[in-house]
Amino acid sequence: MADDQIQKLGFGPGDGDDKTVGKAVDQTSVLGSRYNTEDFFVVLADVLNDGKINNNGGVSYEAAKQVYTFR
Repeated sequence: MADDQIQKLGFGPGDGDDKTVGKAVDQTSVLGSRYNTEDFFVVLADVLNDGKINNNGGVSYEAAKQVYTFR
């Protein structure tokens, strides 16, 4: 399930070849059109937290201050 969520953020699946670890880059960029910059990092933290987009990633964006808050 985490793989599905991370792919929705624009990260593709790895090639599964352990021999390329440290030698090749599977992913060099992400699709950024789904989320604006502020929301992208909030959603990324959420997915990395538990593999789900459920607003419990511990990161929020304060637009008035233009800063991220980590809890």
